[in-house]
Amino acid sequence: MPLRKPKWDEATVGEPPLGTVRGASIQRLLDVGTEGGPTELLEAATRELTELLGERGTWTLLGERPGSIGLSSEPAPGGLPVELDHYEAIVAAARAGGLVCLADGVSWAVPLSDDGCCLGVVVVTADRPRPVSETASATAALVARLTAVLLRRTVDWQRLPAASAESFRSGSLANPTRKAPGAGRRVLLVEDDAATASAVTDALEDEEYVVVRASDGGEGVARAISSRPDVILFDVNLPVMDGFEAAAQVRAAETTQETPIIFLSARPDLSEQVRARHLENVDFLPKPFSGNELLTRIDQAFIDARARHDLQQRAVVDELTGLGNLRMFRARLGQERERFARYGSPLSLAMIDVDKLKVINDQHGHLAGSDALRAIADVLRCEARSTDVVARYGGDEMVVLLPDTILRDAFHFAERVRSAIARLTVHGFHPTVSIGVAALRPGTAESEDQLLGRADNAAYTAKRAGGNRTVADEGPSEPE
Repeated sequence: MPLRKPKWDEATVGEPPLGTVRGASIQRLLDVGTEGGPTELLEAATRELTELLGERGTWTLLGERPGSIGLSSEPAPGGLPVELDHYEAIVAAARAGGLVCLADGVSWAVPLSDDGCCLGVVVVTADRPRPVSETASATAALVARLTAVLLRRTVDWQRLPAASAESFRSGSLANPTRKAPGAGRRVLLVEDDAATASAVTDALEDEEYVVVRASDGGEGVARAISSRPDVILFDVNLPVMDGFEAAAQVRAAETTQETPIIFLSARPDLSEQVRARHLENVDFLPKPFSGNELLTRIDQAFIDARARHDLQQRAVVDELTGLGNLRMFRARLGQERERFARYGSPLSLAMIDVDKLKVINDQHGHLAGSDALRAIADVLRCEARSTDVVARYGGDEMVVLLPDTILRDAFHFAERVRSAIARLTVHGFHPTVSIGVAALRPGTAESEDQLLGRADNAAYTAKRAGGNRTVADEGPSEPE
C-alpha cells in the first residue's frame, strides 16, 4: 500500500484509550505470537488493526538508518525506506505512544510500543471516513502493545534494532517521556560477596530498578516472602542455605510461587544443576557476566512472566466480555460454599439474563448484541465489590456471587444493576435484563447447583413477567 503524505491533527494524539476490548482480536494475536515468527506476528497485528480501524494496512519497523523506517506493503521485511520527515503522523505516533487519527479522517497511525520504546508503527487507511467505536480503539491500543511485547520475544533485538532503536532515542524521534527499563520494578539480590552485590546493585539502580539485598539464603527467603519482589537473583553458593534450597522454599510459599528466579554462579555445571532441581520459571547466568547480559536476562524474565500470566488469564476469562468464565465461577462457588459450611456467613447469588438478545441480534446485528453484552459486563464490574465474583454463565446469562450478603442486600444490588443497565444506549437501543436472586442461610444443606437453580428460576420468572425486573427467591423465612 503506497503511502501519501497526509496532513495530521496533533489534537488527536494521546494515550491509548481505555474501555472494553474485543477478546477475539487478542486471542488471534496470541495464537500467532506464541508460535509464529516476527513476520507472521506483524502480519497478524496488521490484519487485526485493519479490521478495527480501516480497510488497508501496512506495518513499519525502524530502519537501519536514523530518520527512516523500512516500509512493507506485503508485508515483508526490508521494504522501501520512507523518509520520516515526510510522514509526521508516524513520528507523532512513535512519540506519543498512542493512536493518531489523521485530519483526513481515513488514516490511523498505531505505534507498537512497550515500556516507552516504539519498535514500529502500523498505518491503516480507508476510502472514506468511518466511525471507530471506543471498543475498537481500545482493542487497537491493546493489540499494538501486545504486539510490541511479543515482538521482543521473537526478534533478535541484540542484532536487529540497535541502530533503529537508537534513532528513536537520540534522533528527532526521541521520546521525552521514555522511562528506563526498570521503572520501579523490585529486584531481590541474594549475594554474599559484597563487591559483586555492589556492582550488580549499581547496574540495576542505573536502570531505575529498586534493589533489595540479602547476604545469605535464609535472609533471602525471608525477604522474598515479605517484600514480594518482581524478580529474584540468587547466588548459588550462599551461607546458611545454598541458592537452590532457598529457591525451593521461595517456590513453596504461596505469594512467590510465580516470581521469576535467575541463578548466578561460576560453577561449570550450573545448567545441569538448575535442570536437575526441576524448578519452574527459572533462568541462570554464569559468572562472570556483563551488565548488559544481566539486564537482558531480567527483561526476558519479565516478558516470560507476562506471557504466563496472559495464558493463565485466558484459561479463566470469557473472551467476549472479559468477565470470569464458567470454569472459574464454578471453582469459586465451591470455595465459597465450603466457607459457608464452615463459618455460616451468608452467601447470595444473582443470575442476570439479558432480555430478548435474539431479537437484538436479528434486528441490529450480532455486533450490536456482542456490544450489549460487553456494556452489561462493564456495569457488573462497576457495581460489584472486590470480594464479589462476576462471570459469564452462558450465551445471554451472567452471574454474580455475593459472599457475606443476605438476600435483602442481594436484591438491592440487583436493582442497582438493573437500573444502570436500563440507562445504557447501545447502537441506538436500550438493553434490559431480568435478574433472579437467591441466598443460602446458616443450617441449610442446599448444594451449589440448588442455589444456582433457584436463582435461575427467579430470573426466568422475571423474564416471563415482561423483563427488566428483579425477582428474589425467598426460600425459608430469613431470620431477623
